[in-house]
This record gives sequence, structure tokens and C-alpha cells, in this order.
Amino acid sequence: MKKGLFTFGFLLVVLISSAQSFKKGDVVVSGGLGKSAFDFSFLNSYMKYLGFKQSYQGPFTGKLELALSDVVGIGVSCGFSQAYASWSRIDSVSTTIPTEYKYRFDYIKSTITPRLNIHFVRHQYFDAYFGLGIGAKTGHYKTTTNDPFFSNNINLKTLPVSFECSLGVRGYFNPTWGAFLEAGAGHGYIQGGVIAKLPGRKK
Repeated sequence: MKKGLFTFGFLLVVLISSAQSFKKGDVVVSGGLGKSAFDFSFLNSYMKYLGFKQSYQGPFTGKLELALSDVVGIGVSCGFSQAYASWSRIDSVSTTIPTEYKYRFDYIKSTITPRLNIHFVRHQYFDAYFGLGIGAKTGHYKTTTNDPFFSNNINLKTLPVSFECSLGVRGYFNPTWGAFLEAGAGHGYIQGGVIAKLPGRKK
């Protein structure tokens, strides 16, 4: 047991002391795709109607980070996502002439969030970090229809504040290119993508 703990501690010290993947002056750019908790379950009662279809894109993410030190980085995170659902209904009961009513639900969101990252593990080909940010968000939920009697109209703005809190890892294929994975809140509960690093000046 003690031997195992000693080995784990030794490996952790090696990882932390080999501060090569994230150094003061580095600039890291990333682009990726997230998985959101958003779904169309609130529209389930309309799925039986003619031509029901739905689509969801994103969240698409883009980030830039500047290393202020070997541990702390600041930057900005941007995100975009959108969704829509559409269907139609033929009304031949309440109108004298059969009438086709069309319906469409739209959702769109974009964010820009200043962010702080704390890198607690740094290795030549790997680093792990905790990120936190707060910024601005725009978007809406909206229903469009030609049905004058439709009672489930939605026309809401999203909350104007964006928030990010995530735990992430980066792995490097070479000194410049790699991939990242993050879990938490922000651009979906999980996201991943590619990274490019411009190393800072050597000391």
C-alpha cells in the first residue's frame, strides 16, 4: 500500500514538474463541438402531425488563451448553437374550407465569455486545467405560425449572462497540434475538439 502511494506521488510530481506543455507566453487556440442538454421533448405532442422534423446544430466553440504564467491563463471563449422544429396541420373541422396551418419553433444562442484557466497538471504531451468564466449571451426561443388559435406560442429572450465552469484536459500530438476534452457547464455538458499552440519565447 505504501509502495503504491509512493509510486503515485512520484508520478504526480514528475507530471507537475515537467512543465513543458503550458508555459508563460504560450497562446492556445481551440475549436470544437459540444453536447447540449437541450432537447425537443416539450414538443412531443406535435410529433404526430404532418411533416414533423427537427434539427439541432452545435454548440460550436472557439477559444483563445494566453498563458500569464506556467499555471494561469486568461482568454475568451465563444459559442454558437441553434435548433428548429417544424410541422403542419390540416384543419377541416373548425373551418368551412380545409386549411393548412404551419408551425415552426426556433432556438438560437451565441455567447462570448472572458475566462480564467488554472493548469494544475502540466507535462510534455499533456495538461489538465480548471476553467471559470462569466460573460454575455444573446438568443431567443420563438414560435412562428399562421394559426390564429394556437395557444402555445413562445417568444422569449435568453438570459443575457453566460457562465462557464469546466474541467479540461489537452493532449498534444506534437509541440503545436493537439486535442482537448472538457466537461462541465458552458458550451454543453461535454465538448471536445482540436487545439493549436503558439509557444511563448524560451526563457
